[in-house]
Formats: sequence, C-alpha cells, structure tokens
Amino acid sequence: MGKMAQRKGKQFEKDVIARLLTEWGASVEVRDTRPEQAAIGGGRDLDMQFRGSRHKVPLCLQASHAKQPQFYGKLAEAQGSARPGELSAAIIRQDRKPIVVIMSFDDWLLAMGMAIAKLVEEFNGREKGN
Repeated sequence: MGKMAQRKGKQFEKDVIARLLTEWGASVEVRDTRPEQAAIGGGRDLDMQFRGSRHKVPLCLQASHAKQPQFYGKLAEAQGSARPGELSAAIIRQDRKPIVVIMSFDDWLLAMGMAIAKLVEEFNGREKGN
C-alpha cells in the first residue's frame, strides 16, 4: 500500500472517530489488529465507549477508504478482531461514493433489536411521566 493510500486511510479513520464523537458522544479507543491480519493489509480497529460511561459498546469497527474497497474482506477483518460478545462492522468509503456500513445480518438484527428496545424503554418512561 502506497504512502498516499495509507494517509487517506488514516485520515478517514480520524474522520470516523470525530463523527462518532460528535453524533453519539462516543470516545473511541484504537487497538492494533492481530498480527496475522496486519500481514494481509489489515489496519486498526476502533472500540467505542460513550463519554461519561463505564460501559463499552460491544462493537468492533474496521474503517477503510479505498479506490476499490474489499467489502467482505474488511468485514472479515472486523469479525476476526472482535472480542467475544462484540458485534463487528466495517465502515467503508469508496472514492467519490457515500460512506456505507457493512455487517452480518445476525449482528444487524441484534443491533437493531437493542436500539428498538432502548427506544421503547424511553417511550414508555415518557408515557409514565405524563
């Protein structure tokens, strides 16, 4: 991988971290990938933790910006780096295209289930308060 591509990837990773912080108030821990993944071009993984919270979000992210990204390869890197109990996803940007998130359907169902349960809990709490 050339220096320009490495710089583009690192900048994209910083942009993803900044967006997570802005949108969700999540601080992000960057951890090195496993050595076997680094050997095949793997980068670093992002761990999220909400600011002011002791609890980490069970999510392992792989960020990638490339001319021709390997969607399934990046997802496999995230899955391979995920610790037990973590969901995994790849945040990918192809040149001149919008950013996409790719994750397994099982992880997506679990993530959406958690989000919907949280929304229902908040809604029911507001209903009781009225």
